[in-house]
Amino acid sequence: MNWTDLLITTFMFLNVAFDKADAALSFKDQCVKWHNEYRSRHQVGPLVWSDNLAQGAQSWADYLAENNLFQHAANSPVGENLYLSSRKPMEPCTSATKAFYDEVKYYDYNNPGFSQRTGHFTQVVWKNTKQIGAAYATRKDGRFVLVIRYSPPGNYRFQFSQNVLPIKEETKTTTPTHTEASATSTAPAPPGGGVSGQICCSFANKVLLIISAIIVVKIGF
Repeated sequence: MNWTDLLITTFMFLNVAFDKADAALSFKDQCVKWHNEYRSRHQVGPLVWSDNLAQGAQSWADYLAENNLFQHAANSPVGENLYLSSRKPMEPCTSATKAFYDEVKYYDYNNPGFSQRTGHFTQVVWKNTKQIGAAYATRKDGRFVLVIRYSPPGNYRFQFSQNVLPIKEETKTTTPTHTEASATSTAPAPPGGGVSGQICCSFANKVLLIISAIIVVKIGF
């Protein structure tokens, strides 16, 4: 075996080891780990897990599953990201969080504000958000739905420049490798699902709070 083959073999071994280690994380730890990984890139503090947020997320996930729905809870005082897949991913919260964060490529720091293409990303890295809770369920049609809730909520109008900070230049971090291939938008979800997402608006403290959702379609297999 030459040095090139040895390096390739070593890299593959380390990559598999990393994937297995991440897959071994609990659902809760996946959510906290990858939210905080991405937040650290943007010079904001870590989130802590909230059992209360998780309980609320579970109740809503169960409701969505029971009724084959994909929509936000009405009049909720917390932030909310939703994720839908054709089946449960191997690392569900890792996959969902990466799908949300991938919207970073569309965010314009020179024109900060809400965009239908970036609402999930901005909630993930929102500086003033301190807590996270998440849960999931399987709908009657077999699709996997995941609900992530945030407190205090993000995506307030006129507060983006203070809460969505640019990536630190020196940041070099890992990225999860096993994720769901996805297609997203913020148009209303069509009846029965499909490749789209949903945007929902509510008023909190007389400030427009914009909440977004995501549908992820598994490709292959």
